[in-house]
This record gives sequence, C-alpha cells and structure tokens, in this order.
Amino acid sequence: MNGRRETVLVGWAAFGAFLMVSFQVTAKTVRDTLFLSSFPVTDLPLMVVASAIFSLALAFLISRVLSAHGPARATPALFVLSGILLWGEWLLTDYSAGLVAVVLYFHLSGLGFALVSAFWSLVGEQLDPHRARRHLPRIAAGGTLGGAIGTLVVVYLADVTPNNLLILLGIAHLGCAAVCQQVSRVPSSDSQTPAPLRISSLEALRSMPYARRLAALVLLSALVAGFLDFAFKAATAGRLSSPEELLKFFTFFHVSTSLVTFCVQSAFARAGLGKVGPAPVLASLPVVQMLTSALGFLVPSLAVTGVARGSDMVVRNSVFRSAYEFFYIPISDRRKRAVKAVIDIGAERTGDLLSGLAVQTILVLSLPALRLTLAGALLVSVVSLGLALRLRRGYLEALEQGLMSRALALDPGDIPVPGVSELITSYMSKTQPGDIVEDSPPVREVSPKTVAAGTLGHFGLFSEDAAVVQAALAATPLKDEAAINQAIRLMAWDKVCDNAIRALVVNSMTTTPCVTGALLNQETEFTIRRRLPRVLAEIGSEEATRALCLGLRDSRFEVRYRCGLALMRTADGLDDECRTAVLEAAEIEVTVGRELWPVYRLLDETGASNFYGPAGLALANVFHLLGLGLEDEAAKTACRAIMSPDQRIRAIAAEYLLARLAPPFAQTLEPFIRDGGRSA
Repeated sequence: MNGRRETVLVGWAAFGAFLMVSFQVTAKTVRDTLFLSSFPVTDLPLMVVASAIFSLALAFLISRVLSAHGPARATPALFVLSGILLWGEWLLTDYSAGLVAVVLYFHLSGLGFALVSAFWSLVGEQLDPHRARRHLPRIAAGGTLGGAIGTLVVVYLADVTPNNLLILLGIAHLGCAAVCQQVSRVPSSDSQTPAPLRISSLEALRSMPYARRLAALVLLSALVAGFLDFAFKAATAGRLSSPEELLKFFTFFHVSTSLVTFCVQSAFARAGLGKVGPAPVLASLPVVQMLTSALGFLVPSLAVTGVARGSDMVVRNSVFRSAYEFFYIPISDRRKRAVKAVIDIGAERTGDLLSGLAVQTILVLSLPALRLTLAGALLVSVVSLGLALRLRRGYLEALEQGLMSRALALDPGDIPVPGVSELITSYMSKTQPGDIVEDSPPVREVSPKTVAAGTLGHFGLFSEDAAVVQAALAATPLKDEAAINQAIRLMAWDKVCDNAIRALVVNSMTTTPCVTGALLNQETEFTIRRRLPRVLAEIGSEEATRALCLGLRDSRFEVRYRCGLALMRTADGLDDECRTAVLEAAEIEVTVGRELWPVYRLLDETGASNFYGPAGLALANVFHLLGLGLEDEAAKTACRAIMSPDQRIRAIAAEYLLARLAPPFAQTLEPFIRDGGRSA
C-alpha cells in the first residue's frame, strides 16, 4: 500500500469512527433518558439481562455473516439495517415511549455492538501489524472526537427532543454505511486474500488459547463496567427524575467524557502503543477500574460514582480501544471473522448479563446495592488486571504463529538482496563442515623446473611466479610464524588467494592464532582482512568463532559484514557470550544511523542498492546479525522474512522483532523498519 492510499484509508476510517461513535453516544443518551423516565431504576438489571441474552444469540449470527460475506460487504449492510430500524422506532414513539425504550435497549445492546465489531473488523483487515501500531490510535481519535462533537451537533439540531434524535440517528447510520463502503474500496495490495474455507466460531475459540484469554478479559471488564454503570445510574435516579433533567444531565456527562476521551486518546494512545506496548496499555483499564471502584466503595456518592463510570468510559474508548483492536491484527482474516464478533458482542454481553444477574440478586435480597456493586467491581478488576498483563505472551505467540505459517511459502530466491541471498549461498557452499573450499581454481600444470622450485619449501612462498607459489602452498606445511604470515599476505594476490586459504585451513592447528591476529589488526591490508573471515569460517573452531565475533567491531563495513556471514556456519553452536556479542554488534550498526549507511558497499557484489534503496545493504546486515544473535527459530524466521517482497509478512516480521527485542534496542531500530523493513 503506497502512501496516498494509506492516507485515504486512514482518513475515511477516522471519519467513519467519528460518525459511528457520535451516534452511539447519542443513542445511549436517548435510551437512558427514555428508559429511566418510563421505568424505575430497579427494572434496569432485568433489562440488562434480557438484552444480554438477545445479544449472545445475535453474536453468533453476526459472526456467520462476517465469515460468509466478509466485513467489506457485511458492514455497510448492517449500518443500513440499523438506520431503518431507528426510523421504525421513531414511528413507535407516538404510541408508547416505554415500548420504544425497551426496543431501543435491545437494538443498541445487540446490533449496536455488532456495528462496532464489524467496523473495526473492516479496518483491521486493511492494516498490517506495523501500520496498525501507527494508525489505530488516529482512527480511534476520530471516534472519540465524534463522541463529543457529534453529540452536541445532533442535540442542537434536534432541539433536545429525544424522539427527534432517532430520525437524525437513522441518517447518521446511512452516512456511516457510505463511509464503510469507501473504506472497503480503498485498494490494499498487502491485504490478505480471504480464505475460501470457513471455520466455526466455537472451533476457532477452541483452537486459539490467545483468543480465549482475550474473550475472558472482555467479559471481566464488561462485568466491572456493568457494576459501575448501575451504581452511577442508581445514584443519578436518586437525585433526578424528570425527562428534561435526565436528558440534560446525561448529555453533559457523555459530552464531557467524550472530550476527556479525545484528549487522552490524542496524548497517550499512539505513544503508549509505540513505547510501552499494547499489553501494558490494555492493562490501564483494569487499573483505572480498580482504583475508582475502591474510591467509590469508600465514598458512594453521585460525584464519585460519576467519576468512576466516566473514567471507565474514558479509558475504554481511548487507549484501551486502540490496544484492544491491535491484539486482533496478528490473527488471520479467516479466524478473526469467526471469533471477533463473538468476543466483541458475546463476551461483552455475557459480562453485562452476569452483572445484571448479580445486581438483581442484590436487589431481591434487599442488600445495600451501591456498596456491594462497587465492591464487586473492585474484586473483578483485580482479576482482570492479572489477565491483561499475561496477554503479551499470547500476542507474541499469535505473531509467531502468523509469521511461521506464512514463512512456509517464503522462497529464498524472493529475497532481493545480492549481498545476502547470493553471498550467503556462496559462503555456505564453500564452508560445509569438513570440506575444503570446492570452487578454488586448480593448480595449473607446471614444468619440472617449477615443481622443483616447489621443493624450496618456505622460500617458494616468496616467489613472484604464481605457479611456484601455488606449488609451495600445496607442498609446504605452515608451521612457523614467518611462513604463516606470508601465506596470509598472499591472500591479497588474486591468482593464489584460494590456494593460500586452502593452506591456512589445512594447517589450522598452527595457523589459527596468526589468522585471528591478522583479522583483528586494523593495520592489516583491507584486501586481506575482508577475505580472512572465509578462512575462519572453514576452520570453525571455538577460537575462530570468537575471533569472528570480535571482527563484528571492525572499522570497515565489509569486514564486519563478512564476519557475520562466516558466523552462519557456527550459528547453531554459538554460546550465550557470542550471541550477546552479535546482538551488541547489531545495535552498534543501528546507532551509526542513516548518514553512513548509503556509502556501504561490497567489492565483489553489485546491485545491493536495489534492496530497499542505497542503505539497504546495511539494513540487511542488521537483520542478518539479529538472526544470528536471537536463539529461537521464530526470531530467525522474522529476520529472514523481513527481507521478503511480501508486504504483510514483512510487517508481521517487523512487529514480532520489535516485540521480541529489548525495549531500548527496539526503539532505536523502529524508525528503520517503520514500513516493515522497507524504510531506510
């Protein structure tokens, strides 16, 4: 997806969120006003329970619709259906306001949740994990702004009459349907192709522990919200009674919380996802619920319960919403369509159902409802907090699963890095364990005089005749330091370089210390130092491996690069000390910055600049080092996959690496892989 399409997508999605949240907040205001002005607050738990049961049944139906038709087709249709139903409810207001309140309660509790779930499913399928980290907070910010501004505009246009608001809400639903249609039409070259096979919601949940934990968190947070909502409305009903007072109060409450939500979303959501990570941001909701519930339990007043309920709504609709939707991004489209509506609607409404049953039980037993509901909110929020903190591991597992499943189809030839793919292949073919270099040119036949010269021993190494030197290297054991150093110097001579490498490898018992010293000596000729890693790779001893790790700190890029390639042969045998050295070298490469990266070149390779621009070779080297230093197979796969031409697998690999690496290093590396490994 190019920059222009990405901007159009985010713009339409943010506008859609603006409309959707604005009419959601306004509709809830109308619902609460009509219900509390027609029924006593003690009927509220029964209404919550009944609407929750209805929503549970609807959740599986919506999930089947999304799985069968996809969010691109189903979401606009659902918005149109909801708008038509609102106009039908407006027609009923002349007959019975109480009936409208009940129908509207079922409508918003069932189809209202389905609209939110379908909208975010539509947006989520258009974004890969790395773009979602940047854009979900912006889209959610549009929704929070709509919750404040949209409510004020609609209330003003409707002359604060609840019945007339239903007409405008129906129009807003049709507008949101049109926006969703535009979002679905934005071309997305990196979006997943919908799988033809469908999976049932229950089957998907059974096979995904990560999704079950996410559903449990949604259920518990909804249970706490239900307790806080009842406490707040009970305190409100005790102070206000007329429809006009209730409408003004709830309008003020929802507009105020929406404005605060927008400020929190703008200030903290994107920074939180980028610097802290989605799991701690997700945990902010149970933390706020726990603190405000404790305060409400100590001081059960209208002001305190209003703060508790308002804080819950602020965090839930800002940072929590951004982090929550982010957790669905690693899940494949097929599984996401099967489980998201069930979790969004089913788990949420199950929480409402349990809270309604608990409150109704308290009322039947004539217990102090206000304090007990706040105490229940406090206890459940503690459990919810522990669950939220454990979701990070599940998120990494989901990323790993998506990465490994896509990597199965990854062709090494698709990695457009001559400096990586071809050079790695070349190195591996030359450095198989126990083999001597296979592609060394054969020693040409020489005359008896030249052969006799080969019997001169060490003196033949100093000849100016290439044939004599080749014969001497083949016939003379390299035992003394002078002969070894001369063989190392001969590596600068192209005609005898391969023969010198062969001799140094064959005599590795005596040559390794001198080869190591030459590599680490910055005064050694560059032509020699850039070829020495090949010798150490063939030797393969512990001393050679540690020398290659030290060579990653060389002043010349090509030497560092070739040391990393040479370490590939011993990657499975690297100990913790060597892995630490490799990761430190990768971090140093990143901290050098983009200023030097474009000038890095390999003398024997061409076309490396075709990989992600002129700085691509240096960036490829960083991923290569990370693949050596990170021990688990998924991390190695991510370092390989991030160089793939597949946009989505690059994004998944980038997100996995950022989550897998230590925070300081991840923050340093993030600007370079902002576009899934293509930004240099």
